[in-house]
Amino acid sequence: QATAAPAAAPAARWETALGASLRTRAEGWRWFEPPPGVAADGEYGFVGTLLRVALTARRGGLAFTVEGAAPLLVALSADALAPPPQGQLGFGGAYRAANGGDATVARAFVKQAHVRLGAAPGARGASARLGRFELSDGAELAPRDPTLASLKRDRIAQRLVGPFGWTHVGRSFDGVHLARTRAASGARGGGGDLTLAAALPTEGAFRAAADLALEFGLAYAAYTRNGGDAARGRGAGDARLFALHYADWRDVAPVDNRPAAA
Repeated sequence: QATAAPAAAPAARWETALGASLRTRAEGWRWFEPPPGVAADGEYGFVGTLLRVALTARRGGLAFTVEGAAPLLVALSADALAPPPQGQLGFGGAYRAANGGDATVARAFVKQAHVRLGAAPGARGASARLGRFELSDGAELAPRDPTLASLKRDRIAQRLVGPFGWTHVGRSFDGVHLARTRAASGARGGGGDLTLAAALPTEGAFRAAADLALEFGLAYAAYTRNGGDAARGRGAGDARLFALHYADWRDVAPVDNRPAAA
């Protein structure tokens, strides 16, 4: 009696995910009073809004991500800028100075555009990202212990490299990001992660136009290891060994709080 051949496994299908976020924040500042006779005022307010829309397409171990961002800054005060050596009186002055002195600024740019090969973010296995992406040092592997996880998220991650997510614009990185994770983030029994990255940061942060990469680069390598279970009386630990190289090719005069002549 003849037997039928086993059916071929169905081919993997493309899966798409669309996400969006809209954040609006009003800020009120009372900066240090400038010296008498200086035509500036450290007391002011402004509003910042950031819209982000992202599309990701996945098929097996291949994924494409494209994300756009559109910041809007309203009512940036000219009084937040004082002559040197005082300079910018709080972040309102920083936004105004970085955007050509305009009171209202609206821009749109590509926030992320990269291809990812291999494991999904935070999953076990090796992965590679090439293109424009966000990068945060110290956030490669989240501890399973909630106290350590919150400490690492709020006080350790992004100490040297980050996307400036607290500003109304943010920042991305153009380059390559390689990672190999031994266990998923927060998995029981802990895990390890090896990350290598080389990239050029984009503009952004306070400047609403964040399309172009800046003329400096960085190389980053980190090995992260965590383990233990404090809830079961086994203690909990998290350690990271890392190296960061920074190279700046810009021709910019250094500025500090001394008079310009000094």
